[in-house]
Amino acid sequence: GIFKCARDHIYGKYWAPPQRRIPVFINLTDNTGLDFDKPPEVSQHPVFGKVVSGMDIVDKIAKVEVDQTGIPVSAVTIKSVVIQ
Repeated sequence: GIFKCARDHIYGKYWAPPQRRIPVFINLTDNTGLDFDKPPEVSQHPVFGKVVSGMDIVDKIAKVEVDQTGIPVSAVTIKSVVIQ
């Protein structure tokens, strides 16, 4: 279902105040350990969407060279996104 942390599903990571921000992630593989229905039946990784086309582009982005902290060596720019 849409609420599983499966490949191509989009989820956020809740950070409590004072950060007041929610980084957004696209699963490259199934991450069932983050599913809401796993004990203790609360999740700090709510799934709220799914990539319906363009997952091949996401896979290409995942392969860019990164530094030791995981930040891309060259900037990755997403020029457009359609939300339906």
